[in-house]
Amino acid sequence: MRIGIASPVTMAALLPYLDPESAEKSKIFSGMKAPAVDALISGFLQAGHEVVVFTLDLDVKRPEILTGKNLKVYIGKYRRNGKGGGYRRAATFFSSEIKQLRSFICQEAAELDVLHAHWSYEYAIAGLGSGLPLCVTFRDFAPAILKLRPDFYRFMRLLMNRYVVSKHGCYQAVANSHYMSSLLKGKWGLDSVVIPNPIHPDGVISEADLPEFRQSRRIISISNGWGQRKNIETLLAAFALLRKELPEAELELIGGCFHRGDADTEKVFQNHPEWTENVIFAGHIQHSALSNEIRKSALLMHPSREESFGNILLEAMGQGVPVIGGRFSGAVPDVLDHGNAGVLCDINDPEAIKNEMLKLLSDDDLWRQYSRAGYRHLKENFMLDKIISLTLDMYERTIAEKNGETTYGK
Repeated sequence: MRIGIASPVTMAALLPYLDPESAEKSKIFSGMKAPAVDALISGFLQAGHEVVVFTLDLDVKRPEILTGKNLKVYIGKYRRNGKGGGYRRAATFFSSEIKQLRSFICQEAAELDVLHAHWSYEYAIAGLGSGLPLCVTFRDFAPAILKLRPDFYRFMRLLMNRYVVSKHGCYQAVANSHYMSSLLKGKWGLDSVVIPNPIHPDGVISEADLPEFRQSRRIISISNGWGQRKNIETLLAAFALLRKELPEAELELIGGCFHRGDADTEKVFQNHPEWTENVIFAGHIQHSALSNEIRKSALLMHPSREESFGNILLEAMGQGVPVIGGRFSGAVPDVLDHGNAGVLCDINDPEAIKNEMLKLLSDDDLWRQYSRAGYRHLKENFMLDKIISLTLDMYERTIAEKNGETTYGK
């Protein structure tokens, strides 16, 4: 099958599949983090399919094409946030970005069997009207994001999302969790196929290598911001309570903003210095190094208030590290098998977070129970080969629908 993928991608993840010249050229492009899409592309290529990627990058000055065995990557320019770039993107409904993507897709449309757009914004809009069998994966819920970050940029994104929803008869809608699927149905009456995010087998240790017992009292939390949605300040307050009972406990925060010099990080040091004791502000760490950092930790604490999925939960489960997440945090309960494959608690209550962290750090039998349960749940539901099979089956149905043989969502 020849598969088109319209999506952000992590450029480094494509490096092993590019020819030497393209691989060297790709090093100047950073791409945009999309581990679930990266894994899908890898899985398709390893299964012998041809993949054409249509993407955007902040570092592109002019359109570029990279090539490899069974792989072609079109890269357009994504306007930067600086000097009004983000505002211009939103105010023009990403018109420049969509125009580039549409041009790329048109060049390949005659040779593609199916097009799969990820996220319900510029990539999905670019795919509409291509004439191809089209799948659109909704990877976030625009109304929830606007509620947590009420600004002009998110409002315009919401309008783009609504436009895509209004064209629902033109594509197969896909949700990456049952939570997302229920939101799409409840808010807009949009039926969707549920295909979870996959994890690449490289991020999963063998069962023989699963840790037999907790080897540290380090807690790790990985996030991309200080906003209300990510809820890191509540975690810091909970950790300060934990250290009153376990003074040797450590907390490692990983994410681009978690370093001295970041404005929001500095506010925490100034306003709540007691929250920073025994906290490692590690900043950005390459995705390839995350598994090692997780493996050194006793548990992953994920205090996010809302997730459409939560890839980092899979990363921890794949290392046999127990996870604590929010009982009402979107897809988190689903990913953690409603408390069977991870601990669920009230992540708005520092005392509740502290209590659950203390239990896992103090009870080796409980720790091992959640370590094994999370690992088994991941192996049964989220491995790449299973998700590739589900996705290819959906493509076949979508192609058949385009040929008038069936109906979207059936």
